[in-house]
Amino acid sequence: MIERRIIISSPVYEFDAYLSKLNDQKRILSQIYSGSGGNLPVTDRPEGRTLLFLLDNMWTKKALTDEMINEISLRWREFRHLRELYLDEQISKEFQSYRANFASEDLSWEERAAIVEPGIIKSSEPTTALEQSRRFDPEFKARFHKCLCLQSIAIVGRALATASSDQRLYPIDNPVAKDIAKIVSDIWCKEAVIVDGAAKALSLNVKIDCLEVFDFLYMFLIRKIMPLEQLDPWTEKDVDSGPYSYDMEESFMREGPADSIDRWYSLMDYSRWRLQPEDLVDLIRGQAWKTSLSYPQDKSLYMRVRGMFDDGSHGDMDWYSCFERSSMVGVLRSDHKFRMFDSENPCWWDQIRIKIGSPFLLGNESKYLAELEEIEAADLCKAEGLEPESSDWEGYDSESHHSES
Repeated sequence: MIERRIIISSPVYEFDAYLSKLNDQKRILSQIYSGSGGNLPVTDRPEGRTLLFLLDNMWTKKALTDEMINEISLRWREFRHLRELYLDEQISKEFQSYRANFASEDLSWEERAAIVEPGIIKSSEPTTALEQSRRFDPEFKARFHKCLCLQSIAIVGRALATASSDQRLYPIDNPVAKDIAKIVSDIWCKEAVIVDGAAKALSLNVKIDCLEVFDFLYMFLIRKIMPLEQLDPWTEKDVDSGPYSYDMEESFMREGPADSIDRWYSLMDYSRWRLQPEDLVDLIRGQAWKTSLSYPQDKSLYMRVRGMFDDGSHGDMDWYSCFERSSMVGVLRSDHKFRMFDSENPCWWDQIRIKIGSPFLLGNESKYLAELEEIEAADLCKAEGLEPESSDWEGYDSESHHSES
């Protein structure tokens, strides 16, 4: 009873009811994937209207069942593991080192794959997390939890949308498919999320927080969990299917012949789309990077039940182009035309992040807002053909700092 009152009354759990409803449908889908082996037949796919009902309906915390209350309570405890990793002194130092190396534009793809060491090794000092936390905003835990929920919603929403039977946009105008695409893409880039049946625009600070959490989990930790050295165990059963079978020589993202490094980057890309934060916790606990432990035992099945090999090819929806890190970066500037770049390419944001540090540190929220305001002013001057006032961003052209389609 106490747990229920806390969860219903606390803004910390603002997005948990929504996530729990989506996870219910995802569990049903996982059961179907476990026996399908890859792309689902149309008869096994959920109808688009069913998905739209899940995405767009009013799921209030007051309607939560006891089972969902227990699930939310467990989720808070599971996510605690990721929060503590973010605060850990040793992991934090590695993350900062990764940031600095990632921002370099002079690294080859092979060098980029090796900029972090495999494995999660926490600080040997048990008090470091507490000491570290004192440097962070008092609302750090709540902010971090909300970001994890939002990223989970984005991943599950995209997974369900990819599986939907209602993906045909052409030759007829399909409002259901368009509505699904709009909702899911807004959640992915953190533009807006459905709360209590209405679209809620997310603030600039929340977008910055979410990008930081995404980078920590899906750009940094995932490299340590699934290093290049572990590529074959993850892909050997499926090397001719799904994300590993297309011709990398035709990709505008990474030039060169298709080889193991290309397969590993494909594994990274698709894992960002399919693995929820709770999956990363599971893989960390199982020490998936250790060859000797071989966790999970059936890696192909682990990915299959999460929809890894369902590409949505039965429709003409694009579940790839807008679902990159670049979409999350783009919404940080009001004058953003869509600039697509590979998630593994550094961009203007990475230099700002190095300059200011974690957005969760005390006082850094205002620093980020001031920095982005300065860039906005420079963008406006450039658009109007005026000379911006002297600043670090004078004459800055973000498109020159990354690959673009």
